[in-house]
Amino acid sequence: MKRSITVLAVITMAIGLITGCSGNGDNSNGAIDAGTRVEVEGGAYWNLTPAELYEELDESMFVFQYDVINMGNIPGTDQFINHPNIASNMDKLPADKSAIIIVYCSVGAKSVEAASYLVGEGYTSVYNLAGGSAEWRNQGYPVVAG
Repeated sequence: MKRSITVLAVITMAIGLITGCSGNGDNSNGAIDAGTRVEVEGGAYWNLTPAELYEELDESMFVFQYDVINMGNIPGTDQFINHPNIASNMDKLPADKSAIIIVYCSVGAKSVEAASYLVGEGYTSVYNLAGGSAEWRNQGYPVVAG
């Protein structure tokens, strides 16, 4: 009997550890385990700080700048789309609606608009750089000529 209780206790603790360590819940959508979830019509996108983006950024992600003018890019930027022309440039974005998409602009306002639009179009792994490229630069991360 004591052995059964001990085994049950061990199994219960193991399940608790597994479920408790499987990510940070509200911040994760199965792609990048960072950021703050922002609910919008049609779903959600995630705001990333420059530090979070720098830590997670890799070549498998589609990164684009959505702005009026190109003032320099985060290394690895795949596309530059002029604001407010996202709807007419959807062919420049991944066809796969589950692709990880990182969007940024100069200070973060226009990219919020783009992130919301993409979620409304069915994209499920959309991330916005909070504070834009200005905050990215202010925190010392590299920018390449646009």
